[in-house]
Amino acid sequence: QNSAKIFVRFPGSTHNVPLVGRHDPKSGHFQLQVESVLDELSAFKTDHTLGKSGESNMPNDLFCVMGITMVDLYDGPTDLFCAGMAFGGSGVAVFSFFRYHPNLRMHPMYWYDFGYDSKAGPYSYYEDDDQQPTHLHKSPPQLSETSKSEYHRRSGKLLTHELAHLYGVDHCIFNRCVMMGTGHLVEDFAAPSHLCGVCLRKLQWRLGFSVTGRYTQLAKSFHAMGMHRESVWASKQATHILGTSAQKQEVGPASLLV
Repeated sequence: QNSAKIFVRFPGSTHNVPLVGRHDPKSGHFQLQVESVLDELSAFKTDHTLGKSGESNMPNDLFCVMGITMVDLYDGPTDLFCAGMAFGGSGVAVFSFFRYHPNLRMHPMYWYDFGYDSKAGPYSYYEDDDQQPTHLHKSPPQLSETSKSEYHRRSGKLLTHELAHLYGVDHCIFNRCVMMGTGHLVEDFAAPSHLCGVCLRKLQWRLGFSVTGRYTQLAKSFHAMGMHRESVWASKQATHILGTSAQKQEVGPASLLV
């Protein structure tokens, strides 16, 4: 594989910036090095927060800049891929949904060896007894509504997980939770879409939102993305909290904002 320099342009910018990457000439596939993207996002955030003339042209309540891409990412030279990374101190992050496509199938060792099956499936790696599949396509097929929902589910979990890291929530060691650490895509896809009670309390303490309001809005968003199982679950949580809070009296600032 060859190292490569790839030029991109960020929204609102008038010039291209060079990013480090790698390219496989045989397959034509390429990846961007994630830290080079983060470095440029950090510079972009600084320039647009401070401005060339010292005046900000960003919102006053700007917390972070998140880059979302369909371009494949990697970190170190031995990486298969990198789904994303955050520079918490700089308030920037970048995430790639490339490897989350429901039809993607990949070699477990070679980053440039992948293709698209005609059918979606829960397992993204080549089968142990077929490490050189010949039926895969170079381009992704049209997604069915069910596959679109699964794509939303996988990508949304990644985005939520990493954004919570930026707000100071570490990996969950208490329950099955969207904040649990995962070692590969099989574990990643099997993780739930919701925060457990412990991590929800951490995030609510950090941001001060209404838990009931959050569940109500999540139910609407999940429904809009075709994630009906999650939508029903979130609605039940909101109903349960409202029913419970009606029987109890608020007892000081330590209680949850319902």
